[in-house]
Amino acid sequence: MNRLFPVFILLLICFAEVSVLLSGQALSGGWPADVDRVEQPWISKFPLIITDTESPVASIKILTENGGRVAWSQSNNLIAFDRRGADGFYDIYTMTPDGTEEKCITCKNLKLPGKHTGNPAWHPSGEYIIFQAQKRFQIFNSYWSAPGRGFNNDLWLITTDGKKTYKLRSLKHRMGLLHPHFSHDGSRVFWSEKIGEKRWALKVADFFIDKAGPDLSNIETYTPGAGLFYESHGFSRDGSKILFSGNLEGQAMTGIDIYTLNIETQELENLTSSFDQWDEHAHFSPGGKKIVWMSSKAYNWDAEQIRELRTDLWMMDVDGSDKTQLTFFNEPESLEYTGERIVVADMAWSPDGISLVAYLILPSDDSAEVTGKIALITFREPQ
Repeated sequence: MNRLFPVFILLLICFAEVSVLLSGQALSGGWPADVDRVEQPWISKFPLIITDTESPVASIKILTENGGRVAWSQSNNLIAFDRRGADGFYDIYTMTPDGTEEKCITCKNLKLPGKHTGNPAWHPSGEYIIFQAQKRFQIFNSYWSAPGRGFNNDLWLITTDGKKTYKLRSLKHRMGLLHPHFSHDGSRVFWSEKIGEKRWALKVADFFIDKAGPDLSNIETYTPGAGLFYESHGFSRDGSKILFSGNLEGQAMTGIDIYTLNIETQELENLTSSFDQWDEHAHFSPGGKKIVWMSSKAYNWDAEQIRELRTDLWMMDVDGSDKTQLTFFNEPESLEYTGERIVVADMAWSPDGISLVAYLILPSDDSAEVTGKIALITFREPQ
C-alpha cells in the first residue's frame, strides 16, 4: 500500500493537469487558426497571376510546402518561420524571400529546452529573433505547448546565426505566452500571456541590451474591456498603439475581434465588430495606413461548426473603414481555389510593403494535426 501511494499521487496530479487544460482549451491560444494537423494533398496551381486588375493582389506563390507562423525582417530581408519536424516538435528556420537558403537556427541547439520553439519575430536590427519556447519538463502532453497554444512556454531571444540564446521571461508552471513582437524602433516588446486558469493579458516591456546581454524591464499589464482572451499582433508605426484580437465585449471564443489600444490614453477601438465571425492575426502595413487580417466573414460561418471554419485575408484602413477581401482561397469560382478548405492564419509584411507572407493551414476533419504552407502574396502597389 505504501509503495503504491506515490504512484496514486502522481496519477492525481496528471488528472488535474489534463482537467485544467481541457477546461481552458479555448483560452490557451489553441485556436483552429493556429492548430497543426497532418499533411494532405495539394493541388498545384501556383505561382498564380491575378488577372482581375480591380484586385489589390497581383500574384500568389507558394514558398514552402511545410511551414508555419512567419516574420519578415525589415533590415536583412530574411523570412523567419516555424516548422514541425519529424520528432513532432517545432523549430525556427530562416529563408530568403524566394523560398531558398533555408536554415534552422534552433535545431539541436543545446542551449534551448529542446522542445517546441515558434512564433518568431525579428528585432529591427535583424540581429535577433524573439520567440516562445516550451519548458524542458512538464507532465502533460506537448500538444498544448505547440506555438499556437503556448502552455508552459517561456520568452526567449536568439541571435540570427543561432549561436547565442537568452531567456527573457520565465513563467510559472501551467502559464504560457503567445506571439511576441518588437516595436518598430526595437525599444519595446509586446506579447500575450496566460495569467490564470482561464484568463490571458497583454504585456508590454522595455527591451535593452547591457553588458550582461539582452533583457526586459518595466513590464506593464493591460486587460482592456471584459476580455478573457487576448492575442498580441504588434505596435503601430509610431508605437503609440498596440494591435491585438480578443473577446472583450462578451463575444464567444470563436467570435474574437480586432482592436487597437492607445497605450497612453487607454482609448480602445474595435475595428471589426463582427461578434459571430472569427477575426485574428492583424498587422499594420509598413506604410502605416492599412491593416491586413484574417477573417471568416465572407463565409457566414456558424461558430458551432468548428470543422467548417474557412478564412481569407482582408485589408482595411487603420480606423477600420474600407474593408476589402484580398484572397479567395475558399471560393470555388476564384483562381486560387484548390478544392481544399483553407484557414489563412499568421502573416508578415515585406519591408517595402509590396508583399506579405501568409501561413495557410489545410485542416483535416479526422486528425488532431494539420499541415501548413507559406504563400507569398504580392500587391500591385506598396501598402
